[in-house]
Amino acid sequence: MLPNTFLNNFLYQVIIKMLPSSGIEGNESESIIATNTAEEMVKIPDIPNPSQSKTISQKNTQNNENSNPKIYLAGNYLKYSRQISQSPWLVDETAKIESLEEIIGHPLKEISQSASAILHASGREDVDVRMLGCGRPFIIELKDPKVPVSSENMENLQSHINSINKDVQVKNLRIVDKKYFEEIRLGEEGKLKAYSAICWLSKPLTQADISYINSIENLVLDQKTPIRVLHRRAIKVRYKSIIKMHMTLINRHFAELRVISSGGTYIKEFVHGDFGRTVPSLGTLLNCKADILQLDVLGLGWNIGEVEDLLISEIE
Repeated sequence: MLPNTFLNNFLYQVIIKMLPSSGIEGNESESIIATNTAEEMVKIPDIPNPSQSKTISQKNTQNNENSNPKIYLAGNYLKYSRQISQSPWLVDETAKIESLEEIIGHPLKEISQSASAILHASGREDVDVRMLGCGRPFIIELKDPKVPVSSENMENLQSHINSINKDVQVKNLRIVDKKYFEEIRLGEEGKLKAYSAICWLSKPLTQADISYINSIENLVLDQKTPIRVLHRRAIKVRYKSIIKMHMTLINRHFAELRVISSGGTYIKEFVHGDFGRTVPSLGTLLNCKADILQLDVLGLGWNIGEVEDLLISEIE
């Protein structure tokens, strides 16, 4: 709290003068001032003028009345590149890297003459992670389409998208309704995920190490929000599970680790430990330093039976 000084009194005088211009007067302004310290008042966001809000609301209502109904297209995407993000990366309002939203959404936006095309996916993988197997479920939301899209044209649309960029392929493209968003949302945390990670270990690996890792099941992780996503995720501990693992030796210091985990598990952090923020980690299990060179998502499933074979199957 700010001390009761000249600065504190000055802030109160400024706030008192600002509130009426924001459309807040009389007893309401007194209540706001009485229930907030000057320090808290500084943090209060701009208070919209009611007359301005009404005008904005009227404009939005008019725009919605003139818009065509949204179209929702669903499918599964596969990503074979380690240089494509899921959503656009903008620097100074300019895209600096290709995104799935642009690669899949742009041709659909052009064909339907929509105002925009927004990608909604059941979870996400990092830019440098491939999405293999049957792909990740997604919805493309087409806003204000001027040209209708028919179910009979889905195969041609899918072929068109797949011909544009060989590093991104779409399967099972179809028209859905808004209710499909619920299935997408449930799959984000509810589905099990299968991964392949190429790992480095500081100590020479033995067959006993491999056997030990392969014997572990239903390992519970305490994962604090990773350092690399602190700028966009709340700081908290998430409890996740490694259901099964299968490690294959490449040479004395390198191995492929297949993992089946609960949804939302940070696999990179499970490998290297994130400076002790993920416990246990592959490094602590083997009592050595560990790091990850590359990661692939092999598949998703509602139960272990749908993904268990991915622990040992060949990667396409």
